Amino acid sequence: MHLALIFGAGYASVFLLGFQSRCVNHGNFALAAGGSFLIAMMQTTLWGALFRDLSWSAALTYGLSGAAGITSSMYVHKRLTKKPAIS
Repeated sequence: MHLALIFGAGYASVFLLGFQSRCVNHGNFALAAGGSFLIAMMQTTLWGALFRDLSWSAALTYGLSGAAGITSSMYVHKRLTKKPAIS
């Protein structure tokens, strides 16, 4: 359960960091502001969980969550901000 918490918080944190970066680059003020708040909540959860378990399995879990989080945030942002095709 502990590694699941690390993965979930790590994934959400990195997902939000990537999504927020794209929002800032595209001038989406409201999404960037909301993202900052959520990033703080996820990082607080993540660091609390990691400090309870400073092991190689925790580090590997955190690394995998980051890779999954950033690639999925890029995918989601691209889909959400895609301009509709003009018919």
